[in-house]
Amino acid sequence: RQKYIRGKKNEDKKSDFFLNESIMNYDTVKYFGNEKLEYNRYHKIQQEIFKVAMKVQYSLANLNGGQQVLFALGMTVNLMLACGDIYAGVLTPGDFVMIQALFMQIAQPLHFMGTIFRGIEESQVNVEDLFLILKMQKAVIEKPDCKDFEFKKGDIEFRDVKYSYVKSENKDGSEVRETLF
Repeated sequence: RQKYIRGKKNEDKKSDFFLNESIMNYDTVKYFGNEKLEYNRYHKIQQEIFKVAMKVQYSLANLNGGQQVLFALGMTVNLMLACGDIYAGVLTPGDFVMIQALFMQIAQPLHFMGTIFRGIEESQVNVEDLFLILKMQKAVIEKPDCKDFEFKKGDIEFRDVKYSYVKSENKDGSEVRETLF
């Protein structure tokens, strides 16, 4: 089940990243008129999330169904054995009712433990992600004696810059010439 939970978590991260990028680049998307492309890309990601979420739910349903079958079989076998003992005179009908009540009292805590276990599995995937983040090396490491940047004078100029939203969608691009400061 953990591979399905991890897969769903990864698809959720893709969706969050894509949504944040789309919002941050809203003006670029509007400028190039690619709302439909963005919508289709996000819709595709949402479909993948749905597929993975269904796998998680199916695995949970199979797990719960299997547990119910085992529990029902165990109770049935024990009750059948109790019927044989009642027929032999070893047990009374009250003992039969007690065995059934005992099984029913055991069922509730077992279901509760299953819910707790599922929560622990999901938390374990989140903790694994946290440890991966903590193990990442910094891309930029400052020297201990570095000084703060002081802007004194200068220009930043872009010349003959070509930009296209998605190369396969907009092959000719647009030329940009802009001077900052």
